[in-house]
Amino acid sequence: MVEHVGSVAIVAIDDQQRVLQIRQYRHPAGHYLRELPAGLCDKPGEPPIGAAQRELAEEAQLRAAAWCTLADLRPSPGISTEICRVYQAEQLHAEEQAAARPDRVRLPGEHPAARPA
Repeated sequence: MVEHVGSVAIVAIDDQQRVLQIRQYRHPAGHYLRELPAGLCDKPGEPPIGAAQRELAEEAQLRAAAWCTLADLRPSPGISTEICRVYQAEQLHAEEQAAARPDRVRLPGEHPAARPA
C-alpha cells in the first residue's frame, strides 16, 4: 500500500460553461495528456481549498470567485490511501501577475484566457 498526502482537482467552468483542461506531458504515458488542474495537498497546515486555489493559479494562471466541493474520490483504492477532493470553480479571472509555465500548455478554445503561447 502506498501512503499518500492527498490531492485536489479543479473543474474550472467559465462563463460560457466550458471546462478548463491542461495539456501536460506525462513521461510514464509517453505523451501529452488532457487533465484537470490538480495537485498534491503537501503544504503543512494548508486546507484542501487552499491547495485547490494554489493549483489553479499555478497551472492555469487563474483565480475563481466561487468554489464548491463536488466529491471526495479514491483514484487508486487498491494500492493507495490517496483521497482526491474535487472542486468546482466558477467566476474565473486571470491571475494578476501570471508567470508563464513552459511545462504546461492550456488548450486553445477551452477558456478565453487559454490562448496558446
